[in-house]
Amino acid sequence: MRERRRAYRPCFEEWKDLFGSRSGATARRGATIRAKEDSELASENCIFCNTAGEKLVAENALAQAVYDTYPVSPGHVLVIPRRHALTIWDLSDEEYASCFALVRQARAIIEARHGTDAFNVGVNCGVLAGQSVMHAHIHLIPRYRGDVPDPRGGIRNVIPHKAHYERRKT
Repeated sequence: MRERRRAYRPCFEEWKDLFGSRSGATARRGATIRAKEDSELASENCIFCNTAGEKLVAENALAQAVYDTYPVSPGHVLVIPRRHALTIWDLSDEEYASCFALVRQARAIIEARHGTDAFNVGVNCGVLAGQSVMHAHIHLIPRYRGDVPDPRGGIRNVIPHKAHYERRKT
């Protein structure tokens, strides 16, 4: 195999830069070959492809739920597909369903262990959305009374000035 400068490409813009000037089948063929090579190398270096020894919460044939190494709150879990894929949009239908089935299973376990019944479920797909580990994963974040002064807006707080809005009266 030829030498690579970086383990994997963190952004699709680089793909556009690499293959944007090529035409048709040549670009697709080149992109497919490069994607396969990069995927193989990425999975070798991926922290989510190498989770041995992590704190397992639950698992199924296609995914596993582990406690987050840097939890936002006690009980914060990551659901990670076993196959290396960049985002959840790259998962097969079966993998996608298995991941979200595991979200439900992990939720019940977290409720029992940590005594909460409120959660944020989040997925960052792409660098511009905040994805920092380039392996698909789903955050299951338990919420607790008083963990923030005003929890309204929940996941909308990813863009803070848009979190709170005045609702229209119907």
